[in-house]
Order: sequence, then C-alpha cells, then structure tokens
Amino acid sequence: MNRGKIAIIGTLDTKETEAFYLKEILHSLDYEGTVFNASLTNWSPTKSPDVDQNEILSEVDAHPSDLDKLNRDQASQLMEKGLGNKLKNLQENGEIQGVIGYGGSVGSRLIIGALKYLPTSFPKVIVTTVQNIVKEYIDKNIAIIPSPVDFIGGDELNTLEKKVFSAAASSISALVDEFSEIETKDTIFITQMGTTTKCVTQCRNILNEKGFEVVTFHAAGLGGECFEEFIERGVASGVLDITTAEISNSYVGGLATPKVDRINASIKKKIPTVICPGSMDNIVFDGPGTKKIPRKFKDREFFYHNPSVTLMRMNKSESIKVGEIVAERVNKFKSPVRILFPEKGWSEYDKKGGIKMVDYTGKETGNEWFKPEANKAFLKSLKENVDPKNENIKIISLNNHINDFAFSENLCEALLDIYWYKDKNKNK
Repeated sequence: MNRGKIAIIGTLDTKETEAFYLKEILHSLDYEGTVFNASLTNWSPTKSPDVDQNEILSEVDAHPSDLDKLNRDQASQLMEKGLGNKLKNLQENGEIQGVIGYGGSVGSRLIIGALKYLPTSFPKVIVTTVQNIVKEYIDKNIAIIPSPVDFIGGDELNTLEKKVFSAAASSISALVDEFSEIETKDTIFITQMGTTTKCVTQCRNILNEKGFEVVTFHAAGLGGECFEEFIERGVASGVLDITTAEISNSYVGGLATPKVDRINASIKKKIPTVICPGSMDNIVFDGPGTKKIPRKFKDREFFYHNPSVTLMRMNKSESIKVGEIVAERVNKFKSPVRILFPEKGWSEYDKKGGIKMVDYTGKETGNEWFKPEANKAFLKSLKENVDPKNENIKIISLNNHINDFAFSENLCEALLDIYWYKDKNKNK
C-alpha cells in the first residue's frame, strides 16, 4: 500500500548514500520516497535521482552548468529558489505529501530556505548536524532532528547514521500520516494568547458542553498562519477569532506577525465567524527589556511579559488604523460575521487598576496599561469604515472585560446563533 509521496532533499555530490537509504526506509513504511538532487556543483550522481538538478533549475530558467560559474553562496541561492518553486508546485498539485531534507551547514541552510516556500502546516523535517547554526533560520514549523554524527557519504552508512535516518523517516511518515487527511465534525477554531487564555478556556468549556470539538491556535505569527491554512483546508466548521493581535502586530511591526493576512480564510470559506480585538493592545517584541526594540519606539511605554517577551501598548493613532484594516477585511464577508467589542479591556493586562508600564529605559512611568481612549478609537474607526450595506456584519459592544465569563458566554452565543448546524445543536 502506497500511503503517499515524500520528497527527499540532499546535496548528492557529497551525501548520496543517505538519500537512497531514506528512500529505502520510507518504502518499508509504505511511503514512496522521491529523491531530489540539490547539489551545488554540476555533478552526475552514481544513482539516478527522481528529480535531477536540471528539473529543479528549470524552475528559475537556469541549467546545472550555470552552477560552476557562481560562487558557493550564489549557487546556493539559485538552487534554493529553484527547489522552493519545484516543491511548491508539487505540493499545490497534491504530488507530494511531505518533505524531508538533510545536511550540514550549507545543505541545511539551502534546504530550510526552500522549505519556506511550503505552507506552514505542511509536514516538513530537516535532519541537521548543525542545529545550533540553522535554528535561527527556521520560522515555518520545520521539525528539526539533530544528528550527533556527521554525514560524509560513502558506499555504506554506519550504525549511528542509520539510527538517525530511521528515526527521521519515522518522524516524517508519522507527520504525513496524521495530517494528510483530517476528518472533523462540529469543530470550532479559536485563537489565543496568554493574555486571553481565560476567555478561550471558558469558551472551550461552553462549546465542549454543547458537543463541539475545540482547536486552539497560538496567535503569535506561525499559529495564525496554521489557523488560516487549516481553515482553507476545510477543517473548521466555525471560528471564534478571539485573539486578533497578529493584525495589530502586522501593522505596527511586532514579532507576532504572520506571513498571511488574517481573517481572509474565514471570508473565503464562508464559515460562521465571530471576531473580537483580543490582545490587539499587545505589540510583541523580543526581551529581555527593550534592548531589541527599534529606537523609533523609544518614546513608547512597555511591560516585561517575561524574560523573552516585552510588550508595547498600541496607541490611539495605531488603533484607528487597525480599525480601518479590520473593517476593510470584514467588508468582504458574504456570510454572517459578528464582531464583539469588550468595553472594559481586550487582554488580561488591559483593565482598570491593572499593570503599570515602564519607559524605554525600564523606568516605571506610573501609567496603567489600560487605555480606554485607544480602544474606543478602534471601535469608532471600525464602525465608520464597515460597509453599512453589508447585512452580514454586526458589531456588538458589551460592558465586559474580555476575560469575564459573561463575555465568553456572549461570544459562544453569537457563534451558535450563526452556526450552520445550529438546529441540530439547539437542544444540546
């Protein structure tokens, strides 16, 4: 039984045996391995790969002979682009169900670059001998399998190499097996951050009691990408987009920025959707302190969320612009969407009498994080820019904090009111 195809990426001029060993192991797991020759020199391997250099480089109108005219870095960039385009085309056409690559410093960097052309939720594994070097390049949900031994090719792999590649093959096959076909029923997707966890937990419990399965996504960049991708795959039957911080981070320039526009998948799939500005007040930056925060924000106020994360409070002018962005997107809805606004705050930090902020130097300012004028500016901007002719959109302002139980109840009630299967679940 062939359970699918998995692309195997290697620089075969120095590491050929490894690729075909992976192919052999995958075959034993009922997967078909497709070997790609991503070598950076114009070289003919001992065994014929399934996808040769010529086929990869044709994606960028180049030829293997061009590699010898380039330095190593230039050749790597050319191969990375050609390989990325090739993998993307195969994935979009359903011709591969996963990818596994392996290498040292040069090969790993090349393969990681190519894997970024693939969707965040697509199964991807890299076996690397330089985990400490390549980890800084990984931002696309690529699973890293570190190898304690180097790869030097040759006619036969040693015992430790075989152990590493067997484990890697098992890992990619398991990922493909679990994610290639996902059957769900009455599944609600919810977005969260730590500062909206209480609201999300309450909503999950309410929906579980109604017979729904709840899947949560950490809205910190990659989580939002996976959220959007799985919605497009038809996995969700309803959405509680509670935590839309990635929209404000995308505009202001924080780290919690996905590489896709948020909310668009719900629009495209026309599924019941409820949105609220959860954690939009939190612009996320690297910690500790403000050392890694751009100097253009030196006059702003912050809170040290933890040693790795520093938050900056979104201000009034930014709130107005983000309101316009959200309105522009929800105007495209051709199915019911509800926007619920918690008047008493958008996150655990955003409430009267809550946390105090510090300035760029770390000195306490005495000012509270809670800025109702900024929140109200968002709501005003949203209402002014929402299309009044689009009857699918309803904006509901509630005298609650986002983490109040009553607000969670209202979120769930709003979703159930527009849920396609509400009649079936009415009495649950």
